[in-house]
Amino acid sequence: RGALSSPKYLLLGYPLKKIALIARFNGNPHNSFILLHAIGGIIPLALFFLFFVRSAIFYLKNKSYIALLMLMVVFVRGMTDKFIFGQYGMPVLIFLVMYPYYAKKHSDYWQRESIVRCII
Repeated sequence: RGALSSPKYLLLGYPLKKIALIARFNGNPHNSFILLHAIGGIIPLALFFLFFVRSAIFYLKNKSYIALLMLMVVFVRGMTDKFIFGQYGMPVLIFLVMYPYYAKKHSDYWQRESIVRCII
């Protein structure tokens, strides 16, 4: 039983109130990723992990270890409570996950020579 019992529940999410352990905590799964699956199903969850992995690879390649550390901290915090989706961690996560896409598109603007030319 559960989300794997039906393709409908797997694709569209599973009602949290039907899970006895989560129902004891008033529907709070204490895990942002379980909550995301319950609300939106497997597709938003898969998209999140795709963006997350691509961002982590970007930070590794560019040696942005502090940004990678922040991404990991938010990820681990999301596994321990519903901190991310619809909560306080959402703006931080959006910035950390979407910044690599912005940086790739505007990489020439942030180069030192371009900034110096704008100042002079």
